[in-house]
Amino acid sequence: MCTHRPGREPLPRDDESRLTDPGSKAEVRRYYRTVGRFIDSDLSERNDAAYWTSRVQELGRPRILELGAGTGRVTRVLAPLAGEVVAVDLSRDMLARARRALEGVPGVHLVLADMQELALDRAFDLVVAANDPLIHLPSDTGRDRVLRVVAEHLRPGGLFIFDAHRMRPEARRKAANPGGWRKERTVGDPPESYSVRETWQFNPAHWTARVRYEYR
Repeated sequence: MCTHRPGREPLPRDDESRLTDPGSKAEVRRYYRTVGRFIDSDLSERNDAAYWTSRVQELGRPRILELGAGTGRVTRVLAPLAGEVVAVDLSRDMLARARRALEGVPGVHLVLADMQELALDRAFDLVVAANDPLIHLPSDTGRDRVLRVVAEHLRPGGLFIFDAHRMRPEARRKAANPGGWRKERTVGDPPESYSVRETWQFNPAHWTARVRYEYR
């Protein structure tokens, strides 16, 4: 049993549907409610399982805290090598997908919580933030909150692995143009393949970007 002491109760769905502030809990939940079914296939070409396997093996059988667990894609790699995995996500929809994917996998606890307000009753050998779950936090304040949470939950000498998104300078220049930067790619094999169109609008004054994804 893993106990979480939430700072605030989540909004009911009827209320959160009216909120559109960038980086708000409602926006993040609504985003993953829409795109959740595409996430695993969209990330299938990352081929990062070997990386996560090697890092966990270096630590023996560590107790792991995973922030922004999503569908459980990385959790499935971590769990067999860990003493325990506590996987946290803000989205009920994503945790439901993770629960189905991790059925029968021992030692995994799924927790619905905001990583900025997390307060668990234990310390961890390893904290993992795969696929940059902090990317939804547009302010330094929000990111600082998460880093404080990480520090509070790491045991002395523990390890934090932050898999951060990085825009190359050329991409930032393109995305700073008035029309933004558009790119399109195809995911999967026919007949299940689909196209993903991304539109990036980068604000160099604040080092934030607004991104629109279209799945077809």
